[in-house]
Amino acid sequence: MRKADRFKNAPHSELMKQDGEVIIPSIFMLQGGCPELYSMLAVAGSYNCTIVFENENLIVRPKGDALQSMTLIQYAGILENPQCVGDYINYLVNHSSMKWDNAVSRSSSTDR
Repeated sequence: MRKADRFKNAPHSELMKQDGEVIIPSIFMLQGGCPELYSMLAVAGSYNCTIVFENENLIVRPKGDALQSMTLIQYAGILENPQCVGDYINYLVNHSSMKWDNAVSRSSSTDR
């Protein structure tokens, strides 16, 4: 069975070329979250194809290293839970008023 036939239902498999490179404007275009991302990367790996996410300046090589894997996990987390980006932006806007002196220690979650 040809790879093209084997992967015809995989996300974005039509972009993959043996030993090629696919340039995608942003990882955030992957609306299917982790399943879409990792399915696409699995197909790319079988084609020995490099994926470039331009906006994030992220190059995913077929045989990536630990740093690449960690970076992908971070982006995958954002894809699955975009609210964390809003939380971080809120922190950046308000960080000057957030002090460790304002941290509160409680004995249990029922103290709230």
